Amino acid sequence: MSSSDGILAYGYNLGHSGMWTIHEIDDDYDNLARLPWYNEDNDDDLEDQATRHLLNASGFTETYATRIGDDYWTREGEAKKRLGVHFSTYCHQAEPMLVLAAHTITIARGYTTMIDPDRLATGPERHGWDAKLAAALATLGITPKQPAPGWILCSYGD
Repeated sequence: MSSSDGILAYGYNLGHSGMWTIHEIDDDYDNLARLPWYNEDNDDDLEDQATRHLLNASGFTETYATRIGDDYWTREGEAKKRLGVHFSTYCHQAEPMLVLAAHTITIARGYTTMIDPDRLATGPERHGWDAKLAAALATLGITPKQPAPGWILCSYGD
């Protein structure tokens, strides 16, 4: 049995290995060759390494291994929220594709949700999403092939 979710994300489609939609790739192999913070031999995937790089740049350098006290996950969650962006995966769990998003709406298979088009239209300016995405891209050193952030409709399944 398989399931699928619908995801509406405001941000940039980054693609995935073999189909990256950013300019910082090795043209011969479509690998992420020009991102100094990314190590393909690391057990952490791109999403985890990018999130860690953003957290470090924001001043949150604590890791689970270096945690102080018992509320590490709370502190990390608050630091991630302050970033104002996150990664959303789509396509399939075996070969996930990535969106760098400032906002996502996810709906699970079999459910519906009402969407207010006026809120979608005003959300980016009202919440400063474009600036947050631009700051994250600058910190990561990523240049999307997508010319500007926008609403991206994608699906995710297992």
